[in-house]
Amino acid sequence: MVHAYSDETGVPLLQTQNIKPFFIDTSDLKYVYSWFHDELKKSQIFTGDVLIARSGSIGNAVVVSKNDPQPLNSSDIIIIRPKKNLNEYYLCAYINSKFGQIQIERLSSGGVQGHINLGALETVIVPITSSEFQSAIENIVKLARSKLEQSKRLYAEAEEILLNELGLKNWSPPKESAAVKSFSESFGKSGRLDAEHYHPKYDAALKAILSLKPLEMLPLGEMVTEITNGHTPYWHDLSTGEIPFITAEFVSDFRINFESDKFVTQKHHQGELEKTALKENDLLITIKGRTGNAAVVNHLPGEMNINQDVGLIRLNEKYHPYYVAAFLNSILGKELTEQASTGQINPFLGLGNLKFVPIPIFETRLMNKLGEKIKSQLEKAYNASQESKRLLEMSKRAVEVSIERGESAGMRVLE
Repeated sequence: MVHAYSDETGVPLLQTQNIKPFFIDTSDLKYVYSWFHDELKKSQIFTGDVLIARSGSIGNAVVVSKNDPQPLNSSDIIIIRPKKNLNEYYLCAYINSKFGQIQIERLSSGGVQGHINLGALETVIVPITSSEFQSAIENIVKLARSKLEQSKRLYAEAEEILLNELGLKNWSPPKESAAVKSFSESFGKSGRLDAEHYHPKYDAALKAILSLKPLEMLPLGEMVTEITNGHTPYWHDLSTGEIPFITAEFVSDFRINFESDKFVTQKHHQGELEKTALKENDLLITIKGRTGNAAVVNHLPGEMNINQDVGLIRLNEKYHPYYVAAFLNSILGKELTEQASTGQINPFLGLGNLKFVPIPIFETRLMNKLGEKIKSQLEKAYNASQESKRLLEMSKRAVEVSIERGESAGMRVLE
């Protein structure tokens, strides 16, 4: 089916990596050409469907809500449409609970690359509780979903604060795709011969920033006490170890997913990776693949480290980390980090080039004010996200308690 993949203008196609417990992750959707739609009509999903990952993250279950995208479905995801006496949200919570996961793990085959087929899934035993209990589970899961949507909205608003305050919210790159520059204006200044480096949008972005009359444009490398990146220890199996290992896939704009499924040992962490042991207020930036995603380390749950695809920046105390992160995540900052990157198919933002990304410097009071405003917004987004997680765990626990100690005990968990 690879031949049918399109760019982001086609029909979205859900794959197993998009199915997380209780929600659909749309951050890495694949697309197929619209003409391929008819061949996958039976894979169309609808509101109320329960989707279960049959391979990869095997057993993850989610209910498709009216706010979710309703794309085509790949063969690695099973669609379930429950009967009337079985609430789809209750079924989802049960499948994600330890009792559902134990059955799916027992019925799966394939070892490391686990897989469960339709016949095996049909034998999973689901206890039918009262409609009142099932409805209570539905209410909790829906409330959790609403908190997650609130969190996403707050994160999106945080991305707009900087440009709103600076008066550049409506800036957009020019449509021109080519620039004419002399040798002295191009290679003579930058040392770069790749044509993409001189796209007119980069000059336009810099011009827009300069129109704000900053005190100076300071290279990022002159604002730091340390700038480096981690590495992957040789001959180490990343599925083993005590220290979570953060790779580029776990870093997005303003957010770090600390629930990594990759690990290094305490010996690696305290030895060869000592310099990249994460600390509060470190600034992380992705330097390979989707380059330029920046996030400040906050609410660090324990010891963690990073690999070679993540840059670690420790700023001079004069510069507010949330101000710098907000600029890098803005459309203007993205243009400048993209310009500094090399390679179009698999972009790479080397530390040497990252050091020269220009950052607009204003009065310290203004940068700190913006930084604190953005930090406050992100804290609200984080709290909403954590509340969503708490509610989803509650729904699973209530189902488990109802099986272990009876439905009334499960109801007390929800109350």
